Amino acid sequence: MEKTSNVLGAIADNSAAFSLVSPTPGEHEEQILLSVLSNIEQEHLARSRRHGKKQSLLCFSAKLTYDELRTLQDLSKKWKLPQTYLARFLLRAVMPLLQSPTEAVRPALEAYLAAEIAREEARERKRQKKLAEFAA
Repeated sequence: MEKTSNVLGAIADNSAAFSLVSPTPGEHEEQILLSVLSNIEQEHLARSRRHGKKQSLLCFSAKLTYDELRTLQDLSKKWKLPQTYLARFLLRAVMPLLQSPTEAVRPALEAYLAAEIAREEARERKRQKKLAEFAA
């Protein structure tokens, strides 16, 4: 009984530290959002100068969980920000890092690339094995 009360006491002591709330945004997130807002404003100015001329845009889709999608939709409505602008300008913020990664980012990208190549090779081996079994 004493072990149980010790475990329950430890759980009660540490339960205040645990929460399912997202962490508060940091300085980097603030800089990205300010950049996105600036880009949206520049886009509005550019559209007003074009007098109705539209750019050629292609469709882009992203997989989001339902909760992420609802949150994005709710926040877009709240702040009257177009969802497509948010996605486009957030990608613009990340693309320069993908084109020329910094020394901090390069190892993570290379590790991800190596893991993806290994997964693709494993899928291909599995596919070839199933094809050979089917043919036999």
